[in-house]
Amino acid sequence: MNKYYEKSKEYRDRGKKGENKGIPLNLPKLKKVIPNIQKGKYYLISTDSGVGKTKLTNYLFLYTPFFKYMENPSSFDIDINYYTAEMPEEELLAELQAYWLFTKKGILVDTDHIYSQGENKISDKVDKLLDSSECIEMMALFEEKVNIVNEGFGYKYIYKELIKSANKHGKIVWGKEEDGQKGFIESYTEYNPNMFNINILDNFQRLQRTNGESAKQTIDELSRRMDWARQKFNQIWVGLQQINRNTKNLDRYKLEQFFPGPESLKDSENPYHDCQICIVGISPAGLRLKTFDGYKVLHDKESKGLLDRLRPIRVIKNRGGISNKVGYLKFFGECAYFSELPEPEKITREHYNNFFEKYG
Repeated sequence: MNKYYEKSKEYRDRGKKGENKGIPLNLPKLKKVIPNIQKGKYYLISTDSGVGKTKLTNYLFLYTPFFKYMENPSSFDIDINYYTAEMPEEELLAELQAYWLFTKKGILVDTDHIYSQGENKISDKVDKLLDSSECIEMMALFEEKVNIVNEGFGYKYIYKELIKSANKHGKIVWGKEEDGQKGFIESYTEYNPNMFNINILDNFQRLQRTNGESAKQTIDELSRRMDWARQKFNQIWVGLQQINRNTKNLDRYKLEQFFPGPESLKDSENPYHDCQICIVGISPAGLRLKTFDGYKVLHDKESKGLLDRLRPIRVIKNRGGISNKVGYLKFFGECAYFSELPEPEKITREHYNNFFEKYG
C-alpha cells in the first residue's frame, strides 16, 4: 500500500465532497486568495498601532465564524478561545453589539454611545434593541461559544489551555513516557470533524514573561507551540503582532513602500516564519496620503475623500496559495465591520458621501 498516495487521495476526495470549504469569508475577492477559514492553519495579522489589527481580526475570525454558525448551526460547529490583554471584556461585548446592530438592523453606532460614555448618549431605539429577545439570545449563544480570557497569561498558561481544548475535542494518544515526561503524540482523533476550534491571541506584545525571558524568547516559545498545535490537533490559531516604530519604517515610508514586511515585526520575526498566512494593513489617512492606488483619501475643496474608512491590506505570506495580493477595504471602526471597495473608477461622489452617514 502506498501510504503517502492514500493520504493525499483522502484529502482530495474530501475536497471533492465539499468537506474542505472551511468557514466562508464575507470578502469575495479575499477568499480567492485565502480559501476561507481553514482548520489546521496559523494566521498572523500585523499593522501599525491604531490601524485596526484587532478589529480586522475580530471581523475575520470572531464575528464572521460566530454569525455564520448562528445562521446555520447544522453546517459546522465552533469553539473560540479569545486571549486578550488589549481589550476589556465589556468593550468587546459592546463591539459585538455594535456589529450586530450594523449588520442586522442597519444602525451604525459606536461603543461610546452604547455605554453613554462622556457626552455620548445611547438612543431609545438602540437601547430597546439591545434589550430585545433577539439580542439577548444572540449574546447567550456568544457566551456559550466564545471563551474570553483577559487576565494575565503567558505561553505556559496558553499551552495548558490548548492541550485542554485538544482533549475536549478529540482523543490524544501519547507516546511512551521518559523520565516522567510525556513523549511525542502518536495520534489524534477528532470527535467532530466539523468542529472549528479557533484560538485568538491579542497580542504577542502583551504576553507575560517569566524567569527573566526577553520579549523575543516569550513570543518565540508561544509561536512555536501555536504552530505545533495547529499541526497536531487541527486547531486554528490567530496571532496579532505590532509593527516596530523605528527609522527603518520611516525609510520604508519615504520609499513609498507602505506595507510592512517581516523585518518590521516588533520583537521577533519568528511568528511570520511559523505562520501559514500573514496579512498586513495600513491606513493611508494616517500616513497623510492624498490618494492611494487611485482612491481619494483626503478631503479637498472639490469633494470628499475616504479618510480613515480606507484600509488596504496585503497578504504577504500564503503557504499553498497566492501571496503579495492587495485588497481595498471599507472600514467601519465603530463596529469592526469591513467590506470590499469597488474599483476606484467606479466610486462616485455619492459613494464618498455615503461612507460617512451615521445610520445606513
